[in-house]
Amino acid sequence: MKKLLILAAAFAIAAHIHAWGAGAESFTDDAGRKITVTSEDTKKTAVLQGSILSLWLLSGGEAMAATDDCFSEPPEMTEKQAAEANSEWETDSFSAHKKGVFAMHGKTGNAANVGTMMHPNAELLISSGARFALLSANIQSHRSIARILEGAGIKCAFFDYDGFGSYMRILKIFCALNGRQDLFERFGSAQQSRVAAAESRKPGSGKTFIMIRASSASVSAKASDSVPAALMIKQLGASNIADTDSLLTENLSVEKIMKDDPDFIFVITMGADERKALESVRRTLSSNPAWASLSATKNGRFIVLPRELFHFKPGARWAESYEILERILGN
Repeated sequence: MKKLLILAAAFAIAAHIHAWGAGAESFTDDAGRKITVTSEDTKKTAVLQGSILSLWLLSGGEAMAATDDCFSEPPEMTEKQAAEANSEWETDSFSAHKKGVFAMHGKTGNAANVGTMMHPNAELLISSGARFALLSANIQSHRSIARILEGAGIKCAFFDYDGFGSYMRILKIFCALNGRQDLFERFGSAQQSRVAAAESRKPGSGKTFIMIRASSASVSAKASDSVPAALMIKQLGASNIADTDSLLTENLSVEKIMKDDPDFIFVITMGADERKALESVRRTLSSNPAWASLSATKNGRFIVLPRELFHFKPGARWAESYEILERILGN
């Protein structure tokens, strides 16, 4: 039985920053560098990764330049297409949306497109008039382009956004830079106690799972430290069989899943076409007759997770996502 449910993640907080929005602000970025910016800098911000942009927008910031992943993914889905997908996968989790709505939270504004996330265009960034740039600490090309931007007088800060803990840390910094403590309380503090409560109940204790990431071209199992959704489930007490069996991450097959026979099978999709990604799962795994003998399949615990909450980070919906996962694991 195919089933689609909604999720999202959460965890802790720690930020080195001074007063809320009062004049120049100083903070330590995730590359360990002390950065000082003014309100004039933050009014002219460029963002080089969609997930970082979502936090900047939540904190009340605006972007005058952004990379194309902030605009182009996921593709638009009409009401008819959503209804067809819901019918095929026996769920109500697909919904109509416009292009880029999850990455940009519906606020594309007049931001200039300055190239791809992996290879931003330095010339376009400099000509955009940006005075402050937010970059990923995990993309090597961002280190290189930062040297060019700083040489042109653009201040740069690196961030590593990989889960709820880093969400809280970065959101606190961004809200301070934008002088919006109210937004930190709304989107940060209000979520933290709910996430901690879900984690303390450990609904996944004694249960096992596998996290599968699918695209139109590939299907692979993911370790808990490689995708936020798997880490969230682990934090709720369940054990990821891919954490202890490297063969699952190297070459996934139904036979290898059968060896550990997890209680839950979760799927997240990536790429331009969600349904093509799910067809890869069907072709690679669920079309195998042995698939029906898996415990997760027999018990209705094969769950496809919506990309807006699992492939993309859920932003203001981290607590909601943990609570949904808690309900899934508790059944």
